[in-house]
Amino acid sequence: MPSRAHDAFSKKVLRVDAAAPLSAALGEFRRRRASHVAVFAQGQCLGASSFSDADLSSGDATFDDLVRHQPCPTVSDATSLDDLGQLFSDAKTDALVVNNDQGEYVGVVTRQSLLEASRQNNEPFQITDRNAQVGIFHTTASGEYLSVDARWCEITGMPQELALGNGWGNAIHPEDRDRIVQQWSLATKEKQPFAEEYRFLTPAKGPTWVLGQVVAETDSNGVVVGYVGIVTDVTDRKKAAASLIEMNVALSNAMPGISRLDIEGRYVEVNDFYARALGFEPQELIGNSWSPTVHPEDVPVAIEAYEAMCRAGKSEFEARAVRKDQSLFHKRVLMVRIDDANGVMTGHHCFMRDISE
Repeated sequence: MPSRAHDAFSKKVLRVDAAAPLSAALGEFRRRRASHVAVFAQGQCLGASSFSDADLSSGDATFDDLVRHQPCPTVSDATSLDDLGQLFSDAKTDALVVNNDQGEYVGVVTRQSLLEASRQNNEPFQITDRNAQVGIFHTTASGEYLSVDARWCEITGMPQELALGNGWGNAIHPEDRDRIVQQWSLATKEKQPFAEEYRFLTPAKGPTWVLGQVVAETDSNGVVVGYVGIVTDVTDRKKAAASLIEMNVALSNAMPGISRLDIEGRYVEVNDFYARALGFEPQELIGNSWSPTVHPEDVPVAIEAYEAMCRAGKSEFEARAVRKDQSLFHKRVLMVRIDDANGVMTGHHCFMRDISE
C-alpha cells in the first residue's frame, strides 16, 4: 500500500501559541532540535513555518506575524507521498499542515521529512515543476558537493563547476558563511541532521534567504555513503514578515491602540492600550463585535470605511468611541486588511489613536 501523509510527519515541529513572541520558544526549540513551528490560536492551526535564530531580528514579532503571509496549504492525512511532492512543487512553501477526516490538526510534513519518508519507503521524492523554489544537491559522506541541479544554481547565483567540493561555501553571505560551514562540517562528522536558515549572496539579486535541509544516504548496512539536500527559497516570507513588523512598529508609535478582528467583525486580539482606552480589560473585548464601541450615529461612517478597506486593503476614518461607562472620546482609526495565503480576506487589523485633545 502506498505511503500517506501520516507516514511523513516531521518530528522536529514545535507547537507554539500565535500570540507568543518569537523569543519565547527559542530555548525549547533549541532543546528539541526542532526545525519548524506549528502556530495555534484558539485550538486551530494557523500554519507552519521554518524558524531559526535569524527570525529573532524581527524584534517584538509574534508567531502569528511569522506565518500570516506565508503560504502553508492544508492536506488530508490520506494524501500520498507522490501528491505531497507535487504540492511542494506547486506551492512556495516549506511545510504542509495535515488534518484528519474531521478537519483536526494531526501533524506537519516538511520537505525534509517527506524526503526521509520517501527514501525509507523506496518512493522517490521528486520536485519537477520548474517554478518550485527548491534546489537539490548531493554530497560525499564527508560533505563535499558532488552535484547541484539547475534550480540550486539559480537560487545561489553560482554555476555548478564552482559549487563542487567545498566551493559552495563561497556563495553564502559573508555574515552567515562561518556559522553554516562550521555547522555543516559538524553535522557530517557526527552524522547529525542539518536544517538551517541562511543567506546566499547572489550577483544579480543580492541576498537570497534559504532554508537548507539535508538527510543521509545509507548503504544496505546502514553506513552513511553521502547526503542529499534541498535549499528552499524563503526570501518572500522573510520580506513579508519584515514589512509587517516595520508597519506594526511604525503604527504602534503613531497609533498605540492595536486590535485584530475576524471576518465577522469580532475581536480576536486586543492590546492593553486599545482595551483600556475603551475602559475594558483586553479579555472583555475578545469575541465581541466592534459596533458597540462606536457611537450609533458614526457607525455608518465606520461601515463605509470598512468597505473601502475591503476593496483597497486599508482605510482611515474618524469617529466617536463609546467607552464601557458610556462616556465618549474622539478617535482616529486605520484599518488594514488581512488575507490568507490564497488572497482570501480573513479579517483586519484596527489601529486607534485618541484625538480628543
